[in-house]
Amino acid sequence: MIEIGFRVLGPAPIQPRRIEPGVPFVARPGNRLEYQPGAKFASIYDPAADSRGYFGPTGRVEYSINEFGFRGPAPEIPKPPGVVRIACLGDSFTFGEGVRDEDTWPAVLAARLNSARPAGVASYDVINAGVQGYGLVDELLWYGLRIEKLNPDIVVLAFFMNDLAPTHETIRINDEMHRPESATGLARFSAVADWFQRRRRAERLQERYFQSIRESFSAAGRETLDQALSGFKSYADERGVRLLVVVFPVLWGLDANYPLREQHAIVSRVCDKSGIQHIDLLDVFTGTRAESLWVHPTDQHPNEIAQRRAAAVVSDAILGKKRDH
Repeated sequence: MIEIGFRVLGPAPIQPRRIEPGVPFVARPGNRLEYQPGAKFASIYDPAADSRGYFGPTGRVEYSINEFGFRGPAPEIPKPPGVVRIACLGDSFTFGEGVRDEDTWPAVLAARLNSARPAGVASYDVINAGVQGYGLVDELLWYGLRIEKLNPDIVVLAFFMNDLAPTHETIRINDEMHRPESATGLARFSAVADWFQRRRRAERLQERYFQSIRESFSAAGRETLDQALSGFKSYADERGVRLLVVVFPVLWGLDANYPLREQHAIVSRVCDKSGIQHIDLLDVFTGTRAESLWVHPTDQHPNEIAQRRAAAVVSDAILGKKRDH
């Protein structure tokens, strides 16, 4: 009876998302990856599981890379007088994997700031310099190589909890989590067994992911974090650039039992030590059902709802508004 119920009324398997025609990375010296300028590509999601109706019948969300290798509109060169330019560094959370151009938190940030700009500011120009798979060291190198010459006034560094892990390891784990796996054993014949097998695999991969993040905060990882942030703070201060660090949590178990609170505290202490203004979005998202912030059941990247909430907090910090906790 249970088996019949699962076959008739049970949840249908959700197809894993895919990227077409593939992320348009080009290799640079030192095996560093950058987006191909002018490239276009897309993520394709199973529309049957799109409860928000965000992706439409095709399940497609498209990405456009500008001539500088960033997502979104190209910045004006040279920077016009009166423009406050903000460079947003980060990984796929900042790039906005799974959301449209206008729904990324840098794009929403630009709209919010320009609707409330103070006297003396002609406009806010926000650059989305997020790159999928980048870690902290990659982001700071990216700034020195490509972004500093655009003369930003403010740098918002979005730190995600896996940013101390090597880029190749991040990509490997991400691929493993999204790779379809065939049923084995009894699950080949039973819908009930197949559901439990898929659930156990997801939980196993999630815990492995958390463990990889904990390992990246080893003594060596903490030293890298300290040196990178303190060094970049000094570098920014010398050039009169304001630095704001925004910490994104893993969107999983956003309650008192969230599994990476210790790692968040480490980032906070390092920022305090170097005098870096910082915001931890775990405080903002705690108490929210994590799945409601995902772009799709197969993808834990922040959806347009989470992106807007992040942008609101960053906007308030830049404008000096106090935030209610």
